[in-house]
Amino acid sequence: MNCIGAHCDINGYDLPDGAPSPSSNHSKPEDQNPWHPFSDRAQFELADFLFCRNEMPRAQVDELMQILAALNQHHHKDPPFASANDLYQKIDQIDDSKSWQSFSFSYAGNDLELENGNLASWKQETYQLVLRNAKSLIQEQLACSEFKDYMDYCPHQIFDDDGNQVWSDFMSGNWAWEQCVSLLVF
Repeated sequence: MNCIGAHCDINGYDLPDGAPSPSSNHSKPEDQNPWHPFSDRAQFELADFLFCRNEMPRAQVDELMQILAALNQHHHKDPPFASANDLYQKIDQIDDSKSWQSFSFSYAGNDLELENGNLASWKQETYQLVLRNAKSLIQEQLACSEFKDYMDYCPHQIFDDDGNQVWSDFMSGNWAWEQCVSLLVF
């Protein structure tokens, strides 16, 4: 059995050379609009600015949207959000199926360091690491039709003349190779 990364249909049968990739029957709104659920980049960036970076209070968001509505009324253009509630509803529509995980950690040190109390300030801090499930993100990227013509779907290993491994993309990495080998062997 060879893993060659050939284009195939949903059942795994190879497609003829030059045949278009089968379209997904379960097309999602974000396939057509990368800023989904926001209408465009500007609306996304405004939401990010108001909610995440500025943490603008609800009443001020409402006031800002009223000002923008007044500015745009002679252009017959609506403000980016009707109100703070409209902004919050858009944010709540963001797909969070790839949930975030977080944990705190700090420098453990050794007993002698801790007894002396001469620890550098960074060793005394508690840090929070926030991450997402990398495997589910890669699965989502591999399923994205926008990448189909720019990605090698076959895991591979490349070595230079001195025998050193060369990494050039995701599929040339050890993790992708090990996933393929484990499927073939077991």
